[in-house]
Amino acid sequence: MINELHLLKLNSEGASTKQKIIHVLGEEWPLTAKQIYTCIRKNSAITITYQAIHKTLKELLEDGIVSKMESKYSLSKNWVENVKQFGTSLHKRYFEGDSINIKKLLQEGSFNLRFKNPMQMGRFLVEFMKELKENPSTPIAFKWFHAWPLVGFSDEEMKGLRQIFSSGPLYIAHKHEMPIDKISLEVFAGFGAKIIKRNLQFNEDVMVVGDYVLHVHFDPKKKLEWHKMCMKTSKSNRFGLLQQLFRISEDDFPITVLAGKSPELAKGILKEFR
Repeated sequence: MINELHLLKLNSEGASTKQKIIHVLGEEWPLTAKQIYTCIRKNSAITITYQAIHKTLKELLEDGIVSKMESKYSLSKNWVENVKQFGTSLHKRYFEGDSINIKKLLQEGSFNLRFKNPMQMGRFLVEFMKELKENPSTPIAFKWFHAWPLVGFSDEEMKGLRQIFSSGPLYIAHKHEMPIDKISLEVFAGFGAKIIKRNLQFNEDVMVVGDYVLHVHFDPKKKLEWHKMCMKTSKSNRFGLLQQLFRISEDDFPITVLAGKSPELAKGILKEFR
């Protein structure tokens, strides 16, 4: 996932230092830095220094993943609650989600779909891109008012996204570059995206996959709330930003996607990036 939820690991084998600390504090708390260090040394085959533990605890504090009372550390209750919400949402998506026949949509050539929130739309778009990316050179382009959040995807889903986006041309035009936007933009840059800043309109976002053009209409009231929230997050810490992105992704946030096969329109949009 593109958030700190991946730090929750059920055992310490092969874990990073952050994961080891979280594993320890998930079993017993509160603990001093020395107690955490002793516990990790006792149960890890890899040598680790007290200085490394102390430095990592400082990073976890800054990210809001652990809390400190006097000299003792515990997991942040906010972070634990976030993990719970993610697990509940993940279960709902896997066991209650509605499937969409993408092959049938492509046969029809155009479609109109409505989604409950960005996460539901995101999962559809991943499968949609897989169907159209049989040719690695198929270009993908996005035009965003604010960068779309990527939080909530599993590690496997992120691997799939990396394969999709890294196999061919990927372009992104965006209007805003607030700290909350940068989290997603940094990830897409890691996928090899060519990213440019443009003065885009508020009413809709656009996506191009090969010859298909998708017009993405967010609920106006919700989009305005999203915009105001993004513009107020210049001083939030990373974990705080991720919590807000997670809420955007999972909240009731109606989205309508109008899509159709339009080679000339797709070609014209792609020309803007070249």
